[in-house]
Amino acid sequence: MPQLEKIIIYPIKSIGHIELKNSIVNEEGLEWDRKWMLVDDQGKFITQREFPELNLIRIKELETDFLIMDPENNFVLVPKYISSSSSIIKFEVEIWGATFDAEVWNPLASQWISDYLEQRVMLVRMIDKSRIKKSEYWKQEFPVYFSDAYPILLVNHNSVKLAIGVNKTFITYNSDQIF
Repeated sequence: MPQLEKIIIYPIKSIGHIELKNSIVNEEGLEWDRKWMLVDDQGKFITQREFPELNLIRIKELETDFLIMDPENNFVLVPKYISSSSSIIKFEVEIWGATFDAEVWNPLASQWISDYLEQRVMLVRMIDKSRIKKSEYWKQEFPVYFSDAYPILLVNHNSVKLAIGVNKTFITYNSDQIF
């Protein structure tokens, strides 16, 4: 009987992952998975392809925040929520050709990550249901966070083994290497 072996989320796209024992699934995917991302001054998302040092940043879930740490254990807290009395600042972002508004989130975290990368970036948070996708494989339009294509990605060991057999290389997905 098939079993789910791991649940892995990436709260901030292109930064370290968190392994979970369980997760809430909502319309846009797993709770907290790719809810935030980093963008440049023009709103274009940045990835480990341009900034491989993002792979060295670790993330840990706390009760009300995420703890973001660099290799020297310097850290910043990213709150999961902002008080309802705070005003929302929207910023137009682009990911994979789609353009929509996101919330500017925690300027302190943006500055911390900018200092780490030595380039100005902004941490933005997805506004629920602001990114709607279409697919030839699914009849209805569906909302997603900042994931590449679909709300949830499932991979099984046999497909990974088959792909490795064909390619004779490691398969890398974000910061996880699957052998």
